[in-house]
Amino acid sequence: MKKILDSFSLYKGLPRPVLMLFICNLINGIGSFIFPFLTLYLTQRLGLSDSSAGFFIMLLSTCYVPGSLIGGRIADKFNRKTTVLFSQLGISVVLLACGFLEGKSIMLWILLAMEVFDGICDPARDAIAQDITTIENRQAAFSLMYLAHNLGYIIGPIIAGILFFRAIRWIFWGTGIASALSLLVLMLFIPESKPDKSAIEKSRQSSGTDKAEDGGLLKALASRKRLLVFAASMMFVSTAYRQVLFGLPLLLVRRFGEIGSTLFGTVNSLNGLVCVLATAPVVALLHKRHPLRNVMLGGLFYIAGFSFLGLMPKAWMFFGCAIIYTLGEVIESTSSRFYVANNTPITHRARFQSVLPVIMYSGSAFGPLSAGLISDGIGLQWLWPISGILVLIGIAGTWSVYRLDRKEENEVHPDPVRP
Repeated sequence: MKKILDSFSLYKGLPRPVLMLFICNLINGIGSFIFPFLTLYLTQRLGLSDSSAGFFIMLLSTCYVPGSLIGGRIADKFNRKTTVLFSQLGISVVLLACGFLEGKSIMLWILLAMEVFDGICDPARDAIAQDITTIENRQAAFSLMYLAHNLGYIIGPIIAGILFFRAIRWIFWGTGIASALSLLVLMLFIPESKPDKSAIEKSRQSSGTDKAEDGGLLKALASRKRLLVFAASMMFVSTAYRQVLFGLPLLLVRRFGEIGSTLFGTVNSLNGLVCVLATAPVVALLHKRHPLRNVMLGGLFYIAGFSFLGLMPKAWMFFGCAIIYTLGEVIESTSSRFYVANNTPITHRARFQSVLPVIMYSGSAFGPLSAGLISDGIGLQWLWPISGILVLIGIAGTWSVYRLDRKEENEVHPDPVRP
């Protein structure tokens, strides 16, 4: 236990804006009521089939894409905080409206607007996180923000599990209120962070992996082809993860009845608890390794946790699987985001964050649809090994990028920089 506590010392000395982002992520984590229970809401409350529910979640995720492209352009060209302000206000208004319209089909169409606003908001918010950190403290800072979200996620799913059968409107209202509170903290305590001309010019003179690039988004992406290959590899991993998130509540409810929704909420809270306890020790233990090696290690934990979920006959066994795949999530999430940020040009941070995460996490769209089709077509039991195979494909793609990185590092530094 002492070693675990000592590992939290890596967060000492982080700048104040990073701590404020910690609070923002904590609030958003506590208010994460909707998405963990969206599958159950669509199938049990609204009566959709598994495949229809999967199609709607795919449509919901697809709406994120145009918003993200718009948000990245605006945040890089104009102002980060203004982009966050208007988009996150839009999110809160939509969610409050959905609470009043709960149970009506029109609510689903309004919910699509929330994803557009979320897409606009995320690139600006992620660019702020990159702006206020450096290559030296970025992994610790990103892991702290990741920890904050999961600290809130311990509480949120338990509350949502209770509200689902007792006060379902508050699943929407609670998320909307949390979004507004998070926005208030960001606007009051985090300064505008968009790099000025002097910072950009200084970057051009450096040899860093985040040095400024001239031209538009496509030209900048062409200079970072390995990021595109890595993003495509992570798409397979995110598809597997979203398949599991879609299928797990269905499995638990069908196997254990009404208590299954509470069990799912508890599994999600365990996910958050493991993230909180493991994030600092994992980062402290693995931070000297190449981040792509860590991503591949996380993938192995995913495979072990996902592939056997359908074979678990007892409720407590699902907790064991959750611990395994959550360790994979901690390792992969803290390393993949760090790798992308360090290789993103300072001039294109928001625009890269509008494109690369869309590719990496496009599984949020494909995963639920494919999971619903698998469940309706060949049976829910096939979902788990298929998810494991998808992660294996993602590991193979990441390995190819890692080999190119190591070759370049060895050419520049004959003595390896990372093990």
